[in-house]
Parts: sequence; structure tokens; C-alpha cells
Amino acid sequence: MKNIIQSFAFFILGFILLPSAQAQVDSVQRSYVGIIGKYNGKSIILRWAPSDNATFFLAKKYGYKLERAITARNGKPIREKATFTTIGIFKPADSITWSKRVDKNNNYQVIAAHCALSKIYAPLPANPNFGELMKRYNEERNLHGFATLSADFDTTAANLLGLRYEDKNVEANATYLYLISTLIPQAELQTDGSEVFVDARKDTIPPPPTLFEYGAENHVRLDWYHQNYGRFYSAYLVERGDAQGRNFKRLSKYPMITAGNKTSGEMKMQMTYIDSVPRDYVRYTYRLIGITPFAEYSEPGPAIVSFGRDRTPPVAAHSLDITDVNQNYLHLQWKKDFFEPDFVGFNVMRADKQEGPYYPINEKPLGKTELAYLDKNPDEMNGGFYRIETIDTAGNKNWSLGMMGFLKDSIPPSRPTGLSGKSDMKGVVTLKWNLGPEKDIKGYRVYYANQIDHEFTILTGDLYQDTVFIDTVNINRLTEQIYYQIAAADRHYNHSERSAIIKVTLPDTVKPVKPVFKNILVTDTAVYISWIPSDSKDVMKHNVYRKVGNNQFELWKTISDKNTTKLTDNQVTVGEVYTYRIEAVDDAELSSGFPMEVSGKVYDVGRRKPISRFTAIWDKEKKKNILKWSYPPSDAYHFVIYRSYNNSSFRAYKSAKGTENQFEDWDLPGSGTYVYAVMAIYKDGGTSGLTPSATVVVP
Repeated sequence: MKNIIQSFAFFILGFILLPSAQAQVDSVQRSYVGIIGKYNGKSIILRWAPSDNATFFLAKKYGYKLERAITARNGKPIREKATFTTIGIFKPADSITWSKRVDKNNNYQVIAAHCALSKIYAPLPANPNFGELMKRYNEERNLHGFATLSADFDTTAANLLGLRYEDKNVEANATYLYLISTLIPQAELQTDGSEVFVDARKDTIPPPPTLFEYGAENHVRLDWYHQNYGRFYSAYLVERGDAQGRNFKRLSKYPMITAGNKTSGEMKMQMTYIDSVPRDYVRYTYRLIGITPFAEYSEPGPAIVSFGRDRTPPVAAHSLDITDVNQNYLHLQWKKDFFEPDFVGFNVMRADKQEGPYYPINEKPLGKTELAYLDKNPDEMNGGFYRIETIDTAGNKNWSLGMMGFLKDSIPPSRPTGLSGKSDMKGVVTLKWNLGPEKDIKGYRVYYANQIDHEFTILTGDLYQDTVFIDTVNINRLTEQIYYQIAAADRHYNHSERSAIIKVTLPDTVKPVKPVFKNILVTDTAVYISWIPSDSKDVMKHNVYRKVGNNQFELWKTISDKNTTKLTDNQVTVGEVYTYRIEAVDDAELSSGFPMEVSGKVYDVGRRKPISRFTAIWDKEKKKNILKWSYPPSDAYHFVIYRSYNNSSFRAYKSAKGTENQFEDWDLPGSGTYVYAVMAIYKDGGTSGLTPSATVVVP
């Protein structure tokens, strides 16, 4: 075993630990064991890995339990409940088995043996400090990581570590469910198992990713993207062949694996390999070999051709100088201190903005001796930004510092016209004016003064590039006017004469005096209110609001006549409370606010609708008096019939339901004079009042 450990020590010096199987499970906090599986046409191969070093070390002692159930045949689910059978308990092999089966020339098997059989080098002290704890943690994590990595790259290592099983007892076209768990007691560490479905139909995997090349001086950089291949490949090998795609040789002794952040679980999706080449422009062919988590090597991926290239640009030009020629052309002149053997020439580049994009304005590159250029078509309005580009035979480019060039202009714009302004109630002033006719106007400056005879002060720090300007004025001020004027400026900052001065009237901020309620009178049919109006001179109207019961106030009446000081509310209901408030509004739409509200309840005097068309007649055949009347039928009241006989006292005699409209009087004491009347009496105590009397003479 001493030789094995020495081999491992030499191997670790040149290897970066970034295990692919570990990367998928290290981002979770709870410990568990993950499993994957595949069908190779004859058997199902299963691979599992613990999520962390604690699970790894305890599982070495207690082992892993693998179970299996068949869930479907030929794509049809099995109706019965899946029955699991235990395939076996798996632990790392003992030292004797390792010694017999390990190939000491196989680094992965040597590493696996060390990780399985190694003990932590030194016991922790009784009260370890943070540094000692971190050292122990890192030792355990490294052993765990190297073990899972070795299992990815070598089947013997995976089998001896107890992290792999080949299930040969399978049916073709059947679906199996495998469960993996640890036998670690929950009191020592709580771990979760996991499961995987595997169809006994041979899987096809895509070829390794396509390579992207970048040839530089004495080296070739190869890039590929691992993002869509993570479920198929754990690592890659890069191979190089000649220009004809023959004689491929592997460029790295060990596989390349993905780098990533194990805490967040995010993996680096772009992978890169740098190949040093002895000479530039000698063509080579490159391709990838993928390695699966089952230690299987793929067929070669798509091949590409690349070679080293000259990437050193020529020395840049400098000291660029631009001068105006008769306000029509721009003359550019520059210097270059050194001319490389592969130097081709200069390009004069121009752009609208300093950051570009720049485009050449010369038809073909200028030679070594051409250190000046005349731009005959400069932008008269905006000018431009210029820089000099140097080029070599390999197409490498370099650029001088950029410089702005423009034609001279000493003519100012015309005086601005059409200036107008208006203020809202909050003192926000909106100014507008006409756009000047000149094409090179860059913007405007806005000036103001509180009085027309005061010095005007500039409002805009820089040129304002619009024809609408918003100014916010404090309206709590002594004067109600403010004055403005503007000036235009072109792109060369030539300023025009100032415009005519305009006056803007600011809003009135003084509220009118509140009106006051004078009186409120309530009857059973109406509410009468009166008030003393606001005595402010600019009052335009009074708004009266009404609220019924607990409802919200609503605008009821708007009174524009200052002489109107009273209102009658006829739209009332007996027993309801009505509340009123009033405000004055001036010509600036300022409200006085509301004085004290007044309320009144419409009282109930008990008076209801009278009965109509009451009659009483003698029925000679039936020997009775018949009374009839007209009133809406209802259960809310009943009728009382009053009678007097031969001048006796008038008293309540009989009653009738509220749904009836006639009464037959059989109980007649004899001949004589009968006088009748009817009254409706409501359940709430109200009455309709007696009808006019009706007289019947009975013979």
C-alpha cells in the first residue's frame, strides 16, 4: 500500500479536483446519495455517489442498499403495485481485495484505493480550533471528491468503491425502478436515498460538442459548450491530428472536467483548452472525445481545422491634428514613429459619436509616406470624430486616439419667436416657442425675472434641446406675475438675440371666506335651509352638498346668484336625517372649505294617504247596508268602520282587513238613520283620517 500512496501523491500534484458527479449534488444541504443508470443492450449499469464527505465516510462503514422493481413491459405499465427486491448491500472492498485487483499503473484505481482505505492522518485535539477543524474538513472532502472522480473514470475503481453495479438479469423492453439508500443510522446522520427509472432499450447519446477555434501567436485556443451535454459526459479528452485529419494524438494525459461553484451548484458551461504550436500558419485538425459517468469513451466529435496566427497589431499613429480649410474642408495630419516589415498602410476613420462606430472615408489604404488627408465632405452641421487606423498584412489593426473635427461657424441663429407661457394652479409654468429655421441650432437658453425692470437670470444650466420648457414657481409670493425670454444657440455656441419678454400671471392662492349657515327648518314634508354667503369679491358660486343618513355627501345644488341665500329640499322621506354643508368657490377655483354642517330629521305626524270614493247604500232585498271605498290593499294597516244610529254618538263599530274594500252591515237595530265613516289605521300608528260621512235611511 505504500507504493499505492506514493503513486497517488505524484498524481495529485498535476490534477485539479472538480468531480463531475459530486458537482450535481454538492449544492444541497441535506445529505443524500444520488443514482444514475443506463442500458447498454445486455445489462443495466448503475452508478451512485454520496453527496458529501460525511455520507462518504459513514457509508464506508455501513454500506449502501440497492433495490429494484419492474414497472412496465413493452411500454405498458404493470397494474400491480411495484414490488421491490433487494439486489444487495455495497461497501468498499477490503484491503486484500484492493491489493489483488488494483493495477498500480492505473492512477484512477490507485486513487480509489487510497480514498477507500485511507484514514485521516492525525487525530483532532480535545478542543480543536477553527483552523484545525477546517483542515480536517478539507482532508475528508478531498478524499470524498477524488473517490467519486475515480469512479467516474474507471469501472474497476467504481466497483471496488461500492459505487457501481451491473444488473445482468433484465428483460428487453422492460422498465425498471432502482432505489439507492444508505444504511447509516439516523442517529448518526440523516441521509436521503434517491431513485432512477431505466428502460431496457439501448440509449443513444449525441457526439461530443462542436469545437470553436481561435488561432493566436504560437497557440490555438479551443472552446466548447458543456451546457447541453452534462447528462451525457463527465469529462473530455482533446485530440490533435495533421491537416488531413489523420494521425490523431491525445493532447492531455488526464481528462478535462467542468469547473464550478460547489456551494451554489452552478457549473461553468464553457470549457477551454490551449494548445501550444511550434509555428504559426501550420494547419492542425482537432476533435473531442467524451467520457460518460459510466467510464465509457465516446466516438470522436466533429473535427475542425485551426492554426496559429499573427495577432500583433502595428504600432498606432499619434499626434493627430485637424484644421479647418476655408470653412469647407478638414485637413488631417498625423505621425508614426516605426514602420513594421508587414505594415500595409493607413485608413482615415470617421464617426458621428466619439465611441463610434467608425468607418473609413478613404477609398484604399494610404501608404507609409502619406501622413495627411483632406476630408472634402465633412459634416457641416455636426462635425465628426476622427482617428487613424494602421493595418498589417495579417489584418491586425490599431488606432490612434480619436479627435473631433468641425468647420468654423461665426453666424448666430435668428431671434426666437412665438414665446408664450401659462401657469397652472400649482405654479407649474409651461413655456412654448417656435423652432428656429436654422439647421445647426443646438438648443436654447431660458431666462426669467420677477419684475420686468429687473436683471434676467438664466434658468437652464446647459442648452435646452426642446421648444417646450416647464418651470416650477413658488406661488406663495408677493407678486402674481413672472417674466420670461429665451435665446437660441447653434452647435458652435453662437447665441442669438433674446426673444421678446412675456408676462405669465401666477395663480391666486388666497381662499375665499367661508359662507355660514343661518337657519334650518324641518317639517314633515320638507327641509328649509338658509345661509350667509361669502363676502369675498372673487366668489363665483356656492356649492351646497347633501348627505342622506350615513351615506356620502353629494353635490346637491350650485348657486351662481349671490343674492340667493336659501333653499327648500322637497325630496325627503319621513324619519330620515338630512345633513347639509356649503362652500364658496372663487374665479381661481379655490374653495373656501366647509363651515359647520347642519342636520335635520323629517318628523312623522302620523298622516297617511286619505281614503277615496266612500259610499254607503241600503240593500232592500238583503236587508243590509253595504259600504264601499277605494284604497290600495295591504297588510300594513286595517280599516275601522265608524257608525251612528238615529243621532247616537259616533263611535268605532267594526274593523276590516287592509286587503278588503267593502263592508256589509247586517246588525241593524231597526228602521232609522245610519251615518258611516271609514279610517285606515297603520301598524306604525299612522292613520288616513276619517272619510267624509255617508248617510243611509233604513225604512
